Amino acid sequence: MNSERLKYVGREFLKRYGAASENRLVFDANLNEFRNSELAMRREVGHGLLSIATDYSENPHQRAFSLCVLATMVQICGLVGDEDVESQLEKLVNHPVPENPHPGQCLNEGNAGQIRYRALLAMMGVHREAGLNKLDQLLGLDSKSQFAQRLRELRDRCANNNGDAGDT
Repeated sequence: MNSERLKYVGREFLKRYGAASENRLVFDANLNEFRNSELAMRREVGHGLLSIATDYSENPHQRAFSLCVLATMVQICGLVGDEDVESQLEKLVNHPVPENPHPGQCLNEGNAGQIRYRALLAMMGVHREAGLNKLDQLLGLDSKSQFAQRLRELRDRCANNNGDAGDT
């Protein structure tokens, strides 16, 4: 499936679940319906969210939001252990924003940090050990910034509960 079609699927998913999130009962009903849908459709949604996140021309906030949703939905989307998804997320962690942004692109260190952090959370959902290794690698490169502090907190949460990585 082409990238534009995947982004369309991802956007439609975000619209539907974003609107449903205003009413908890509607959101829960929609989420249960999604959980019970065909695996191929759930995987397509996951790939759609990833397609939005990896497209540098997309709004950085939309990219970060797509990663946030993907990080929480990796298992439901059937993407756990998917090496291609893991590889794309790792590339995104390494390069969250384009090296040579176009004039007018709304990019700053905060946007890059949000995209990197959320891509790392999604990566941990796809392959926990690889995500933790990438987290340790990032901590080895930077130990003093505010972003490094967030990474240390994430690492501590992962070490303490051996499960859920926490907030996105």
